[in-house]
Amino acid sequence: MSVQGSVRVGRLVGSVRSDDSIDASYCFVTAAGETVAGACVSTPTRLTDGRVRLTEDWRRIDGSSGISIIEEVAG
Repeated sequence: MSVQGSVRVGRLVGSVRSDDSIDASYCFVTAAGETVAGACVSTPTRLTDGRVRLTEDWRRIDGSSGISIIEEVAG
């Protein structure tokens, strides 16, 4: 299931590990009404221009998994 840009509502809760990665769990409802839940470990990296990139290793309760890259948008 691809949910890019189609999340209607959701929650993310987590904590920062001693290595500065983020251990989180999430659940959300898509615009189509599907529910999705899972967990991820996000590793932050500071880019040369000062922005932050998160590399997220995620897994969902339906068994799917992957890696997502999220970058801060320059202001």
